[in-house]
Amino acid sequence: MTNENKINFTEAVIDKDFVSEILASSIVASVFVNLTDVTGAYVNFKNKDKKLLRKIKVGKLRELLKDGNFEEGSMYPKIRAAVRFVENTGNKTVIASIKKTKNAVNLKTGTIVYK
Repeated sequence: MTNENKINFTEAVIDKDFVSEILASSIVASVFVNLTDVTGAYVNFKNKDKKLLRKIKVGKLRELLKDGNFEEGSMYPKIRAAVRFVENTGNKTVIASIKKTKNAVNLKTGTIVYK
């Protein structure tokens, strides 16, 4: 006999970037703003030759993602969410510093991903 009122708990990790993208896509947001603690997305982030990606087409960003240019526990989820949003809606994504939120919303800072 089972107790239908029994609660079973399990461990889980919720990817905030993925959930944010799903919400933004579902309401067809005009811009998906993904805030972080750095200026935007960089290639070679931990190296002297790091380069900020200022404006980038979604296809090129998808290639950089596939080629392993972003760390799994760091920028990878934000890049994946940006790619998904642009591909799902055709609208732009910006990845930017939380300190520059107003400029990010207006697409004047950060990494802007477009179709």
